[in-house]
Amino acid sequence: MVSLNDHSPLLVIDLEATCWESRKVPSGQPQSIHNMEIIEFGCALATRGGTLLDSKSFLVRPVRHPHLSGFCTELTGINQTMVDTAPEYVKVCQEINTWLGCPTKLNAGRDARQTRHLPSGVTRQGEAWLPLSSRLVHHNLRLCAVGRSCQIK
Repeated sequence: MVSLNDHSPLLVIDLEATCWESRKVPSGQPQSIHNMEIIEFGCALATRGGTLLDSKSFLVRPVRHPHLSGFCTELTGINQTMVDTAPEYVKVCQEINTWLGCPTKLNAGRDARQTRHLPSGVTRQGEAWLPLSSRLVHHNLRLCAVGRSCQIK
């Protein structure tokens, strides 16, 4: 693992995923992290002082539920044409690795700690997860957003 110091950049990732206003997938099952698919990785590299170094959006073509709901498009600003022309998840992981300057190293997401935020179709289909945990320390900032204390060093 890469040792982080005060000069290491931070990678911030904002995920957008398929969603439905009824909170049910087209098959009628309740919407959950187990049946939603990532449709965008919004990535930003920043210094620890908050200076933006680079940012990029990576759109992903959903395969389990390939047609976006109107609600999803309204909520995310991502439309059907955008995802129809986007690469699938594994290819996007390779593109992110290239953007970060990492050698392409896709890992099967078998560890629940690493994949609990990813749709189940990713691991069930044996696709790759974003291989950042092998190089970078991961902090789940969602905990900070709900009022819990986060100490990031």
